[in-house]
Amino acid sequence: QECYIVFNIPGLIETDQTAVNRNKAEIEKAFEQCPNSIVAPVFIGGAGGRIREEDLIAFNAINAAYQFQPESLLFIFNDLPTDHSVEYEAKTSIMLENLLTMTNIRICFLDRIKNSRRQRNQVRKKIFGNITLCTPHIHKKQGDIELLADTMKKLEEEWKNKQDDLERKIQCLEEQIQQQQFRRGKKRKGDTCPIS
Repeated sequence: QECYIVFNIPGLIETDQTAVNRNKAEIEKAFEQCPNSIVAPVFIGGAGGRIREEDLIAFNAINAAYQFQPESLLFIFNDLPTDHSVEYEAKTSIMLENLLTMTNIRICFLDRIKNSRRQRNQVRKKIFGNITLCTPHIHKKQGDIELLADTMKKLEEEWKNKQDDLERKIQCLEEQIQQQQFRRGKKRKGDTCPIS
C-alpha cells in the first residue's frame, strides 16, 4: 500500500505583498521538506468553468521557479458546474496546454458536490486514481518565485487577453471543422451517379 504526505499549501495570489511573501515561504518550505513529489495545483472552475487568470499567474510563477516535469503534475479543476458541456473537458485541456505551452498534461475534473459522504468518497477515489498515474520528481528551486502584488492587475489582464485570443481561435477552428464536414457531406451526396 502506497503512502503519501499531503501538503495543503496556500494559494500564491494576495493583494498585499506581505501575504504574497508569506505564501511564497510556505511553498518553498513544502518543497524543502519533500522535494521528491507530485504537484497538484488546484484551479477553481466555479465561475462557469473558465480558467481563472489568478490560477494561471500563480502556477506560472511557481513553475518558473521549479521547472516542473509534466509527468509529475496533476492539474485539478475543482467545483465545476454539474451542467457543463460535454466538450468542456477537451476544450479546457487544449486551452491549458496552449496557455502554459505544455503537452500531455494530466487534468482531474471534479464537479461541484453537495455535502454527502458518497460524493466525497467518489472525489477521493478519482483524485487518487489520477495521482497513481503521475511520476514523482525531485523539485529543486531554480530561481525565486517572482510575483509582486502591485503587478497583479496587469498580469491578470495579459492572461485574460491570451485566453480570449485562444478561445476565438478554437471557436474559429470549430466553425471551420463544421463547415468542412457540411461541405464533405454535400459533396458525397453529389458524387452518387444514378444507374441508367
